[in-house]
This record gives sequence, C-alpha cells and structure tokens, in this order.
Amino acid sequence: MKIKIKELLKKLASGLTASISGILGAIGGAGNKKVRRWGIPLTIASTSWGIEHHWTAFLAFALAGPMSIGYGLPGGDDKGSALGRFWYRVCSQHHLSADILTRTTIGLVYALILALIALFRGNWAVYAWTGPGIVFILGITPLTWNKLGTYKLLGLDLLWGETVIYSMVGLTSIVQLIF
Repeated sequence: MKIKIKELLKKLASGLTASISGILGAIGGAGNKKVRRWGIPLTIASTSWGIEHHWTAFLAFALAGPMSIGYGLPGGDDKGSALGRFWYRVCSQHHLSADILTRTTIGLVYALILALIALFRGNWAVYAWTGPGIVFILGITPLTWNKLGTYKLLGLDLLWGETVIYSMVGLTSIVQLIF
C-alpha cells in the first residue's frame, strides 16, 4: 500500500510540476526571463528533493543553462540570438530550417542534462524516452506549438506554445529525477 501511494504521489507531482513549469516558461517569454530561468529549475529541484531526498535534485539548476540560450532568428529589427544567427547562416537564410535546428540544438543541451541525471540515478530506461522526447518536442516547435496562439493570465499575454514547451521540459526533467 505504501509503495502505491508513493507512485501516485510521483505521478501527481510530475503533472503539477509540468503545469507550473509551463506557466513559468510562458511568463518568462512574456518578459521576465528570470521567472523561466530560475523558477522552473527551483520548482523541479524542490519537487524532486521533496519526493526522493536525493542529491541529484540539485542538477535541475543546470536547466537554467539551456533556458538562457536564445532561440531567436534574425528578422526585422531583431538580430536574433547567436545560436539563431549561426543556424540562419548555415541554412542560407531559410527561416524554417534554421528555426528547427536552433530549437533542436537547445533540445540536445536539455537531453545532455537529462543524461547526466540518468548517469547518476542509473535510470537509463527512463532516459530512453525523456532524452529523445525533449529533443523532439523542441525541434518540432516551429511546425506545431508556435501556432497555438495566446491566452491571458495574471494580466499577461502568454503563448500556448511556450506553455507546451516548458511543460514538457518540466515533465521530462522531473520524471528523470524521480522515476
């Protein structure tokens, strides 16, 4: 009975962490980048520590790294991020290809962090879907999530696309840490 309760708690915590991460990610996209860069890792680390009491919970703070990598492409008055400019040049200014490769690159950085967690936790079977999953979710963003529109929360116009992306970052990270 005790094991079933803990498994249920893990599943509930994963869903709640994903939801909170999605909202924090969207708020970060609406202006306050620190909410995304530090709020999501803090949420994931706190949840993981609360459930597992394992030092790997603190590896969640490494997620602030890829959350700080810009994914913007050059256009209009925006010169884009360094990574976005790189892929834009490599792709001969083909916007969609550069966008997919930019976001896939960031997904690979997330996947490396999840691999580090898997290394210390020994849960490579979990990584078999979290690692490729986060790369896929970020990589297909230009084709899918970016077209979902906006919603209002706390007086802010938030993007559904960013909510989906950062929900998945939160979900894959917390699952890698607690299962």
